[in-house]
Amino acid sequence: MTISFTRRTVIAGALVVGASLTATSLALASPETGPSTNETAPTADAGTTRLQWGAVALTARQYPAMKEFAQKALGLNLVNSSEEFSVFTTPNGNLFELYGPKAPQYPWRTSPTSTAIGFDSTNLNTAEKALQANGAKWASTVQVVPGAGAGGSDYRFRLFRAPDNRVYAIAQSGTDPRKPVSNEDTGSAGINKLQWGAVALTAEQYPAMKKLAAKGLGLTPLNEAKQFSVFGTENGNLFELYGPKAPQYPWRTSPTSIAFGFNTTNLDKAMTQLQNNGAEWVSTVQVVPGAGAGGSDYRFRLFRAPDNRVYAISQSNATS
Repeated sequence: MTISFTRRTVIAGALVVGASLTATSLALASPETGPSTNETAPTADAGTTRLQWGAVALTARQYPAMKEFAQKALGLNLVNSSEEFSVFTTPNGNLFELYGPKAPQYPWRTSPTSTAIGFDSTNLNTAEKALQANGAKWASTVQVVPGAGAGGSDYRFRLFRAPDNRVYAIAQSGTDPRKPVSNEDTGSAGINKLQWGAVALTAEQYPAMKKLAAKGLGLTPLNEAKQFSVFGTENGNLFELYGPKAPQYPWRTSPTSIAFGFNTTNLDKAMTQLQNNGAEWVSTVQVVPGAGAGGSDYRFRLFRAPDNRVYAISQSNATS
């Protein structure tokens, strides 16, 4: 999560979307299935506005500990729960989902260590064309959750397989990424949104994924080094690509590793809450001077949760 910003998107907020990516069953489609529109001309990019979704697969033993951790340590809002399946939201409407062995099966769940992340778009039809034009293959048809989007709109999403062979999600939630979130709306750790997503890649996968992030998803390039790229979204989220020569971090245990993190309005408060509820620190507090909102310092720390994964907690001084 090394960051050296050459350009910084102003961080803003969004409406809460109390919808789960798994609220409807997925009808799996072949990779050749095209966009859900008759228009054929590809567009410049997907109009991605923010990270939207994070999900982790768990063993039956890990599931109860992680459910408690999400509520007590992260202070997230539980909006749906069934046998070994839970959906949490952040104040700006991001989704964090836990999947035990009995939870719904989806194509990203290839093992109990699987993790997945997803993005929000202003227009799902546009996003589909842009992604397909830049190497994405569909892993589901378009799913619609009526009335679950911002302002009572329909929540629409689709799963796709990227050039790194992982399954991601692209959604249209109708959420305004610039709408501020009040500090009073945050939970015990002051978390207001998903902040960071990162994937480990092979040297062969790196160029194709860099193209997908920039030209397909339409993310803003912020920093690049050898086999390491940082992209930003409209509301200041970070999506990072790590080839073999990129900085080494404890979440990178293989070329298939994936990690994500949360943003808090108060890092000191969040660290106390996390440590009191089972988190183990795997880094010191890292500071990137001037990289936060309004030229403030960007601060983050990595921790190991009860599922043995490494996550990040950051303070970007975001209002969303």
